[in-house]
Amino acid sequence: MDLNGFDLVAEDEEVVQFVLSIANDETRPPFKEVVHWINKHAHARKGIHTNKE
Repeated sequence: MDLNGFDLVAEDEEVVQFVLSIANDETRPPFKEVVHWINKHAHARKGIHTNKE
């Protein structure tokens, strides 16, 4: 998944389950945990298609 120059590196099912947990008031993780998960799975894209703004 392209995130403005970053790739989200995770299995589709893992992304779906995490998004569903965020969307559910009863299972929503704390904001810091969400940020940590995104940082853990987002990797800067290398190569000619990287945004250089």
